[in-house]
Amino acid sequence: MKLLVDGGELYYEVYGEGETIVFLNGFASGISNWYPVIKDLKQSYRCVLFDYLGTGDSQCHTDYQFSLDAYANDINQLIESLDAEKVHLVGYSMGGWLAQYYSRQFSEKVVSLSLINSSSRIFARQNWIISHFIDVLRDSDIEVFGKLMFVSYYSPEFFEKNEAHLDRLKKLAVLTFEKQSRKNWESVLHSCLPFNGESHLSTLDIPVLCISGETDVLCPKHTAERFKQLVKNITAIEFPSVGHAIPMEQFKLLKIELERFITNLN
Repeated sequence: MKLLVDGGELYYEVYGEGETIVFLNGFASGISNWYPVIKDLKQSYRCVLFDYLGTGDSQCHTDYQFSLDAYANDINQLIESLDAEKVHLVGYSMGGWLAQYYSRQFSEKVVSLSLINSSSRIFARQNWIISHFIDVLRDSDIEVFGKLMFVSYYSPEFFEKNEAHLDRLKKLAVLTFEKQSRKNWESVLHSCLPFNGESHLSTLDIPVLCISGETDVLCPKHTAERFKQLVKNITAIEFPSVGHAIPMEQFKLLKIELERFITNLN
């Protein structure tokens, strides 16, 4: 389905009925990454998947101003179009930053936050990595950039166990990038650099689930520890031997923990 919003045409999909859960993609991860996760959740909840404007199948206007503020407004227009008064937000990586930002701008609409492979702000090392991604994206072949993202996201254990499937997965990653222009992808990355949600998190009173990967190099252990320092009502879980791609590497365990967390809120 498509929805006209201020910045363009938003592509989204809705599954199931019940309380609304909105899933927020990571950078360059698409709607399909959530399909295994919502397989059971959609039996009890209304699960909303979408692509940010300028990514995937969502088309932005040429003058669209890529920013977390713009994304939050896009999401709010989507939520309002679905007549959802309250939502649970599940954000992966960049989607976790956006979930935090949205919950600050539209706090009255958010029941809970689930933050997967994310952080409370952009730390110095993350800033350097994102800036490097931008340089490679601008100056290199798109396949080279896809490989860089691939090795940064997945754990060593994943590579060992899935060696026969790596070429196919790499090609799928490249196809994701080819759906939109390099300029758009650069703009998405630039929009993340100013993020800092710590002042908001310290006053947050809704339940928060933080799920991290033991071998995540993009959001390492100290980012999960920082969440525990800041958030009063937090459930923190670390998945062993998993990198930055929990929705892809451990979707079975992820859907169990998400359903347990959200169900126990009632």
